[in-house]
Amino acid sequence: MCCAIRVAAVAALVMCAGFAARADEVVIANDKPIYKVGFVALSAAAEQSTGVGLHFDYYQPTDKYVAYIQAALVGNALPPLFTWWNGTNLKDIVASGKVAPLDAEWDAAVKNGNFARSTGNLFAADGHIWGMSLGNGRWVVFYNKKLFAKAGIAAAPTTWQEFLDDAAKLKAAGITPINSTLQSGWRAFTWFEEIMVRTDPDAFAGLFTGKVPYDGPAVQQAFRIWGDLYAKGYMTDPRSNQDAVDFASGKGAMYLMADWVTGALENAGLGGDDIGVFIMPMINTSARDSIIVDASPILVTKATADRPEVKKMIAYLMSEDAANVLRDKQGLFIANLKSAPRSKLVAEVSDLIAKRKVVSVTRWQEATAPELQGDLIAEFGKFMLDPTPATATKVMASMQSVNKTYWDSH
Repeated sequence: MCCAIRVAAVAALVMCAGFAARADEVVIANDKPIYKVGFVALSAAAEQSTGVGLHFDYYQPTDKYVAYIQAALVGNALPPLFTWWNGTNLKDIVASGKVAPLDAEWDAAVKNGNFARSTGNLFAADGHIWGMSLGNGRWVVFYNKKLFAKAGIAAAPTTWQEFLDDAAKLKAAGITPINSTLQSGWRAFTWFEEIMVRTDPDAFAGLFTGKVPYDGPAVQQAFRIWGDLYAKGYMTDPRSNQDAVDFASGKGAMYLMADWVTGALENAGLGGDDIGVFIMPMINTSARDSIIVDASPILVTKATADRPEVKKMIAYLMSEDAANVLRDKQGLFIANLKSAPRSKLVAEVSDLIAKRKVVSVTRWQEATAPELQGDLIAEFGKFMLDPTPATATKVMASMQSVNKTYWDSH
């Protein structure tokens, strides 16, 4: 997600934001074409169950989607439903007063056994719950078992040194070890945050309060480690715009991504038995063992929340049937208690978390002030396209300049 959009620059976008939907359909705007298989199935199932059509309106890349939503806020033209993010991003959009609280819906969902209250709390702000669950992603490393076997690797790494050793073996076998791209823009921060959490989770948390600078020692260390992976030839070309397909086709042996991508990998042709999963080992073993998480809500526009067709769709999207459709067609686990995960990989992630007793850490995107996100993500992207020490120095200086300006005024 990018920085908060300047109102004057984007308000005009509302004029050209139209929906290719029937008059009797409820629109869900989103930036998630990666879920298209599941969304198509969900649309058909929703109409069969409720008699109301459901239309998914896709925007890519993510910064354009954010620009559209921000402009729609200004122009009072929000779609009835739209996907968003939790954390700081949720608080900011709640402050607009233009989304509807869903406390009553969550009370009913908890009472009928569809959801735990703790899931609803992921989408809480200012004492209310504002979103329906579209997923709770745990960030792990998927690996291609066949490529590991080809390189003579019998099991997933359990230490950072084993991870580096495995990468070297894969490279020696003619296999690019790590699949990593700039697809949709936002992916540029993923390896940075993972390395920060593996080296200094306290410094990572400090980035979001302004106490830790983006050109300080902790960040410098993260860029050195990240850059070394590139220098050794361990990363794929970042310019690809189909990273899940790339991984499924064997262009990289390991893929850092949230477990919500499981269905996309399977839909791209990589069977569940061909994929393994592990939580990245800690680099600094004296730091607390952690895992990045992100929770995805569907928000409801206040101006349309009382429409009968919207109310029907909200009830359906929180139902077991909707959860089963997203599970069966997309591999998504939205934490509906009556819908067990389809993928054994999702269940395996839960087992790994329980075994390692890792601490959940909010993803960079949800923790960073929206006003900072666009500029900082752009700098991460510059580094991925030219991952040299010189570029790292320039990128860190630029990020800290933006960061300091923001925190000096807050």
